[in-house]
Order: sequence, then structure tokens, then C-alpha cells
Amino acid sequence: ARRVDTAGALLGAGALTAAVFAVIEGESAGYASAGVVVLFAVAAVGLAAFVRRERRAAHPLLDLRYLRRPAFSSANVAAFCTYFATFAIFFFTALYLDEVVGDSAFRIAGTFLPMTVLLVVAAVTAGRLTLRVPTGRLVGTGCLLFAAGLLATAALLSPDPSEAALTVALAVAGAGIGLTVVPITGSALAAVPAARSGMAASAANTSREVGAVTGVAVLGALVNGELQSHLGARLRALGLPPDLQSLVIRGVESGGLPSNGHTTGAGGAAGAGHAGEVHEVIAAAWAAFGSGLEVALLVSAALVLLAGALAAFTLRGRPGADLD
Repeated sequence: ARRVDTAGALLGAGALTAAVFAVIEGESAGYASAGVVVLFAVAAVGLAAFVRRERRAAHPLLDLRYLRRPAFSSANVAAFCTYFATFAIFFFTALYLDEVVGDSAFRIAGTFLPMTVLLVVAAVTAGRLTLRVPTGRLVGTGCLLFAAGLLATAALLSPDPSEAALTVALAVAGAGIGLTVVPITGSALAAVPAARSGMAASAANTSREVGAVTGVAVLGALVNGELQSHLGARLRALGLPPDLQSLVIRGVESGGLPSNGHTTGAGGAAGAGHAGEVHEVIAAAWAAFGSGLEVALLVSAALVLLAGALAAFTLRGRPGADLD
């Protein structure tokens, strides 16, 4: 029965578009580049205009008053952090198993299958516990499990990992994700009157989506920065000329180098006499990628732990307990 806040929708979408595009573009162009800085500035101006509009609108798209409620604001922060880390572990771990370890798509799917199953089981379990266990406790426990899975994954990844141990680590992460997502959504929905449940669901979904795209882009830039730094130093130590160094780095970034599982006989036209050097270059390249991925997983774990601590201290009641 309320009017659609068209101006708020346009301002909010415009600010999000500029911010997300800046995050994605910054991965390749650099976050200090002129174009990316301009996009961030546009996003900041758009956000300010959006906030001003929502404070004055008779029927705001996002009622800013609810941000004062921990059950709503903390839930959105936790949603952002959780999906930031979730898509990082999905994307980068699968990429590592494909490019470095040389696993087939079928084998990678098998490695991730227990993670997916436990995610669903934990989500269903969390849904049943939501009315009996304080939200902060559920989210905090889920974040602890998720962070433990991230840390274990970082420790286990190598060019020749233990598939069984890695599967268990990913499964623990999946249980943590499932235990976290449902209480977060329930908290955001229960913090507002039923008539504004659409707004609360939209805010939670937006937080998740922005967290996902930001996680892949920001951690991608982090992985790439670590890769170039470590790999550049290693290639210089091997005595490769600058043009070949650039070629190898581009090969890693584009997945053009043989994986660890397909380096036998690598060297091709370089000849048998250089096969050892080629293998050493490839090993150095994927070691640099692994170092960058480890940093990304550690950063994700730290962010998830912070989200869990925030939820544990601010979401003390059960869903709807703080609702007027």
C-alpha cells in the first residue's frame, strides 16, 4: 500500500554500482588509479545522497532507524563478512585445486561435496534452534567453526595435499557457514515489524551479495599482489630476464602454465636440457600462488572471527526479543 521510493532506489543502486565496479576494477587497475578513485568518490557521494533521501522520505526504501537496532545492523555486518569469506574459499580453493594440484572437475566436486552437505544440515539445524538458543551464540559458534575450517584449509593446501584432510577442513567450514546464515537472516527479519520484512530481507541479501563480490575482488587483488611479489623475487633469483618474468607471471594469472600434476615433460621446445629449469619456474609460480592464497584465507578467517565476536556481544537475545 506504500509508494515505491524510486529516488531512493536509484540513488542506492547507483552508489552500489559505482562501489562494486570500483572494487572489481581496482583488482587489475590498482586501487590508487584515477578511474577507481573517481568511482569510489561517486559511490561516496551517492551514499550520502541516499542517506539524506532516506531520512526525509515518507516511505523510505531503507528505514535508517532500524540500523540502531543491533539485531538488524549486526546481522547485516555478519552477512557481509560471512559471504566475503564464503566466496573466497569456494572460488580460490577450487581454483588452486584445478590449476596447481591438477585435480579434475569431478574430483574437486567430490572434495567440496561434504562441505555442501554439512552446510545444508547445519542450516536446517540452526533453523530449529533459533527459537531456543540466543542468536549471538549460534552465530558466534558458526563463525568459530567457519574460521577453523578456513585456517585448516590454509594449513593443508599444498601442491600435493591430503585430499581426505582437506575435505574434512572444508566440511567444518561448511558447517560453520550453515550455522551462521540462518540466524543472521532471522535476526534481521525479526528486528523489524512484519510490514517491513521485505525491506529487512532485501538489506540482508544486499549485504551478502556485496560481501561476495567484494571478497572475490579484494582477496583476488591480495592473492595477485602476493603472487607477483613472491614470484618476481624467485624468478630474479633463478636468473630469468625481465621479459620472461612477465611471461611467466601472465601465465600464472591466466592459468596458462601446467599444473603441478601435469609438469612431467614440461619444457617442450625448450629442450631436454632446460626441462629442470622449466619445472623449477613452474614450481616457483605455483608456490607463489599458494602463498597468496594462504594470506587470503587467513584474512577471511580474521574477518569471520570479528563478525562472530560482534554477533556474540550484540545479539544476546532470541529473534524478536528486542522488537518493540
